[in-house]
Amino acid sequence: MPQIQIICPLRLGTQERWRRFCQTVEGSRRDQFEASCRQMGITGVHIWLMHLHCNELMLMTLNTVEPMQTLQELENSERPFDSWLREQIHALFGWSVQDPLLNWQSDLVLTWSGDGLPT
Repeated sequence: MPQIQIICPLRLGTQERWRRFCQTVEGSRRDQFEASCRQMGITGVHIWLMHLHCNELMLMTLNTVEPMQTLQELENSERPFDSWLREQIHALFGWSVQDPLLNWQSDLVLTWSGDGLPT
């Protein structure tokens, strides 16, 4: 299943806000969250807060049928929950979903598959 993976350093003092955001999505906004995910083609979401020696990271994995379509849907949706979600992401990350993810620089430095098939 294709995935969207987002790794970001947590902004100073936002770890507890991230936890409350996730509790809200799992609690009072769960139905809206699930409907939004279905609308965007997201079939699974995993969010980790990672504690490192000098800072903290957030790792988010979205399982989706079509990653580019999912990102475009999140960026352009006018549904109230999706607008709220974009606002929360911007407040917690300092990142707007309208900012292009595809222009971020990255280098694949290692790949390996234990099944003997080309990767």
